[in-house]
Amino acid sequence: MALSSVDRVADHAESIEVAASEQAFIGVVTIDSSEERIFDCSYESAHGALAVPNTAATRFAIASGSKAFTALAVMRLVEDGAIPLIDGAVTVEHLL
Repeated sequence: MALSSVDRVADHAESIEVAASEQAFIGVVTIDSSEERIFDCSYESAHGALAVPNTAATRFAIASGSKAFTALAVMRLVEDGAIPLIDGAVTVEHLL
């Protein structure tokens, strides 16, 4: 029997709660469906010394952490033919 979206989120939420209780995860988790927000929880402090709590509005310094994700997404667009790999003098490599 296939799990519903709510059941799958509940499974993930339990794993996240365990990791947070062991201080293996500090941050914010938000899961949305196309119709509604189905999970939203913040864990620990955004700034330990100042005891500022994490919230859905907390901005995290991810530095270069998103570059690989962006490159993968762009190359998928290239593979799907949505954008050209080379467009005149500008290449996808220049943009990444």
